[in-house]
Amino acid sequence: MFRSHAEDGTTHAVIKEYRGETEVVWKVRQYNPPKDFTLKKSEWQIRHRVVGTYFN
Repeated sequence: MFRSHAEDGTTHAVIKEYRGETEVVWKVRQYNPPKDFTLKKSEWQIRHRVVGTYFN
């Protein structure tokens, strides 16, 4: 999960699969629709690890 804190006090969050990082971006993946992309670290400052179990 990635969180962003805006200057106006609002907080935004997205849940994406972490795929790596560079000095400036987080590399992430989403599955619906399938897409790989990046999030700027300057805009998405916080990364959390989500741990869970999924049963069919």
